Amino acid sequence: MKRFPNGIAWLSVGADRPEMLTDQMVDRAFEVNGESDPDTDWLEAFSTGRLMDGGEWPGPPGDGLLVLDGVRDPYLPLAALVIADHVSVLVTARSARVLPDDIPVIALPVPRWPLLERLSGELGVRPAQEPDLNDPRSRAAAVREVLSAGLAGLKLPGSVARLTELGVFADEANIPAGLVRLLWKRTAELEPLDCELTLTGLSALGVLSRAPDREVVMIPDVIRGHLRAELAAAGSGEVHRALMEAVVEAPHTAFSAEDARYFLFYLPDHAAQAGDEVSDIVCDGAWLARKLNRFGIAAVEQDLMRAGTPLAERLRRTLAQSMTVLERPELVAPPAADAGGHARLPPVRDPRDG
Repeated sequence: MKRFPNGIAWLSVGADRPEMLTDQMVDRAFEVNGESDPDTDWLEAFSTGRLMDGGEWPGPPGDGLLVLDGVRDPYLPLAALVIADHVSVLVTARSARVLPDDIPVIALPVPRWPLLERLSGELGVRPAQEPDLNDPRSRAAAVREVLSAGLAGLKLPGSVARLTELGVFADEANIPAGLVRLLWKRTAELEPLDCELTLTGLSALGVLSRAPDREVVMIPDVIRGHLRAELAAAGSGEVHRALMEAVVEAPHTAFSAEDARYFLFYLPDHAAQAGDEVSDIVCDGAWLARKLNRFGIAAVEQDLMRAGTPLAERLRRTLAQSMTVLERPELVAPPAADAGGHARLPPVRDPRDG
């Protein structure tokens, strides 16, 4: 701590889109930033793309350290460097390709694939042929082979079924633990303690992990691909329906900030997969206001385009015409996901309310 007297802040990134994490990243950066330079207009610099001035970052490394763990996109490191002018930023990533240019990189040699080694050791299964680690399809096939044989050999059908149900969640997001509990309560009548024990057991197998600083479940992409395929083969609509019903019927107080952030972005997707009308959710006034405020016009437009109803189209045109008034420079990465809808809406809470 002598090197960083302002402290060390940690943010687990994982699968989450950058725009899902902006608020948390800002909060953590300012926790350890110390006194900001009054001459640095970080919001204006970032929103206009003026990230560098004369080839230098707006501020030198400072007395606080922000750790961004598991970064997949250069957006968050860039944002942290701009808004926290007195903080040092340490990024962990699987590849330097996701890091900003011209920053020091420490590459750690990894002779074997840690994930496959962990799964093989815990499940007692090796792939028939060692994968080509440079080939994503080969890696996926190896993990699929290990999981298919290893999970069946556990003779724990309940835990395997609960794990498979996690394939219902959006690929580009970590899974809020609160929504896992709601889902498993609905599908298997598990109480919170039972959910925690199940998660702990699955974590011990190496198929998932819990973020140390957030209430989210993190699953490697290659395992999520396997779970998604298994769930699709069995029919995912019922699980989407169970998640929707669990969310709609839960009291407002049941949702954490992580839960609210996730369903504000992805609940329409689940509703569409459950067979509900897209327009019933994306044309709701409270939903529009919250999503517009949190994720900007682009995310709302995509929701309305997917709905495809006359009302949704009128709302979309109105937003497009008002873009110059409504769209303000804000620290939000451009969203790119589709969305859907649901007939009954839960109370819509702003994730930033805590």
